[in-house]
Amino acid sequence: MTQEFGVETKNLGNAREATMLDCVSSNVHGRYYIALGYTYVNSGGHVACAIAARYKDTMKSIDEIRLENFLALLGRYKQAEIGRRIQRSPGQVQQWAAKARKSPAKGSRNIDDESARLLEASLNLPANWMDNDHSASGTLPGAVPVVAYHPDEPLDDGEIEIPALNVVVGAGNRIHTEPVEEVRRFRYSLEWIRRYGLKADKLIRYKVRGSSMDPFISDGSWITVEMGTTQVTDGSVYLLRYGDQISVKFLFRRYDSGLIVRSFNPSEPDVVVPAQDLEHIEVLGRVVESTNMLIKAIK
Repeated sequence: MTQEFGVETKNLGNAREATMLDCVSSNVHGRYYIALGYTYVNSGGHVACAIAARYKDTMKSIDEIRLENFLALLGRYKQAEIGRRIQRSPGQVQQWAAKARKSPAKGSRNIDDESARLLEASLNLPANWMDNDHSASGTLPGAVPVVAYHPDEPLDDGEIEIPALNVVVGAGNRIHTEPVEEVRRFRYSLEWIRRYGLKADKLIRYKVRGSSMDPFISDGSWITVEMGTTQVTDGSVYLLRYGDQISVKFLFRRYDSGLIVRSFNPSEPDVVVPAQDLEHIEVLGRVVESTNMLIKAIK
């Protein structure tokens, strides 16, 4: 590996064995190649110029970066919600949206410095988040970073908290409950609640133990249950009570108005509840969401 004109080059000896690394030029049989598109130049003196030319075509301006990031925000917030939070007119937010979507609408505009900082502060984004090219760092298009909050922080407008009940519901061979050390509350946006037609005051979180629903709902997952939604829809997941025991299972209706209680794990057999035995089982609510942790807690 050598340095020529400020650019790393190497003699690979055989073009068929060449492995082009991003932004690295290679000398193969006296010819120089640029990894970006395998651009060919006829001398080492042109290598740096070729790289600079390619980067000039691919570099984004600060306006382009901010508009791409604003487009990602539109995947999370409605325009009206953004306008309300930053206390700017709906027209101004619409102008940013039109520019971000490359719409030919008149009056579209870029996002200036003051507005970029206002968006970050109002939407709880990290400092200078609007000015960073997140696509270059491997972030998926449209992704918005997770923002941590302290439990004592007040709720933002448009947010609600859902309690996490201090019991574990079973998804194992035996239906059971047991105490849980963690007592938590989870924050949700009202937009999410409305999108799925849920009743905010009926939502409660529970922790699941057992493998009968694995991997659909893994051991240690949190589930969100809309309590009181007891009308059984075939193939939906419900929270059940059998005496003092609680479990989470799929439910299916039988031809005789009884129920089939089914696990996701194929090693667990179905439980058939005939119509005459339904008095012994109570449907407490419908499971609307689950959160699986893929790593173990460090403490």
